[in-house]
Amino acid sequence: MKQATIEKLCETGTRYTFADKCSIGGELIVDVSESIPNNANASSLPNLWKRNGFMDRVLDSFWSLTVFAFDADGNCYGMFNPQHEIGTNKLDFAWMLEATPENLTKLLDKVCELAYA
Repeated sequence: MKQATIEKLCETGTRYTFADKCSIGGELIVDVSESIPNNANASSLPNLWKRNGFMDRVLDSFWSLTVFAFDADGNCYGMFNPQHEIGTNKLDFAWMLEATPENLTKLLDKVCELAYA
């Protein structure tokens, strides 16, 4: 992961503001939230993901990313989020990962790989 300023937003949310300009010419900010669903509820997202065949198991927790990529003119784009299929808002379930420190590192490394290519 590239060098970033880390700011705790709330108990389950953290903001990473990267020092280097991303490939579209401006700042890169990633907000990370840890989600701990109530899986006793059949309608929890992890239960729905498994029931509909998107995942092979029910996640007890997961990371959710919001990526803000700015161009040189200050325009903001929701780019470089590995949890979204490129060019769509559909989830890429390969990147819906259990909320562990190791998986957070994987996700942030992937954002950097996409944003600084």
